[in-house]
Formats: sequence, structure tokens, C-alpha cells
Amino acid sequence: MIYFSNRTILVFEHKRVPFGSLFSSLISTALMIPIPIPIPTPSTSFAQSRLPPEVNRILYVRNLPFKISAEELYGIFGKYGAVYQIRLGDRRDTRGTAFVIYEDIFDAKAAVDHLSGFNVGGRYLVVLYYQPAKFERRQDAEDKQKELEELRRQVKAKKASIAAKEASEGQ
Repeated sequence: MIYFSNRTILVFEHKRVPFGSLFSSLISTALMIPIPIPIPTPSTSFAQSRLPPEVNRILYVRNLPFKISAEELYGIFGKYGAVYQIRLGDRRDTRGTAFVIYEDIFDAKAAVDHLSGFNVGGRYLVVLYYQPAKFERRQDAEDKQKELEELRRQVKAKKASIAAKEASEGQ
């Protein structure tokens, strides 16, 4: 067994004693082995550790049951820290999604680590960090698709008007 004490590790070595002895179980002897290890102190606290760049206070949650309420989401996500705001998708294309905003980035990281794949109402949650650039690209692609459909509709209407004009001239 290993125990940490300040900057020293205590290693307990187990030795077996002969069967007939009074102590027929394990006897532990402690060996003091000084090993320099970083032990968290207030100066090297969790708050100063490096996080990946995609970690964010804002979480994007997918695959939610359609009937879930904001209060239920506060109950689920509030276990991991102070929740600043929850935005639940209510339109037809955003149902089953939510944005959860935490006060602290480490609370958001804990929520992502623990709630990704969590079963809620028979559905497994997909919890991701909000990435604005990704959402902007998706919105741009949707806008371009709508613009393309509008241009196709205009071309089709123009062809129909030209065909009607040629048909009327031909008679």
C-alpha cells in the first residue's frame, strides 16, 4: 500500500510470517522513501491547470426527451456546479436540444465528463462544449442552401414563363 505524506511516500511492504506463529497474518513494515512528487497546494491548485482549448462554460446538449422541463435539467446539471442559465429548444427544429451555461468552467468540464452518455427518459445524452465557429459554419451552410433553393425556384419560374411566351407566339 502507498500513502502520501507531504513530499514523502510511505510504502508498506507485506511479509508473510510462518503459519504456526502468533501473528499468522500479514505484518507490515514501513519504509520511508523520499520521492519528489507534486502535491496540490493553493499555489498549484486545480484552477491553474491547463484545459484543452475547446473547453467552455457553455454546453450544448442533444438527444434530450422532448417532454423534459428546464427544472428537470437544472436538477440533472446542477449536481456538478452552479448553473447560470439553461436554454431549452422549443421550436420544431431545436426540440431535444439545450444550452447549459455554468458559472465556472471546471463545473462545465465535470458535467461533460459525467453526463455524456447519461440515460434520461430512455435516451442517452450527448453533451458537448459549445463551439461558436462550428454553429456559424452550419448556419452559413443552411443559408447558402436556402439561397440555392430560391435561385432554383427563380430559374424554374423564368423557364416556365419563357416556355409560355414561346407557346403563345407559336400559335
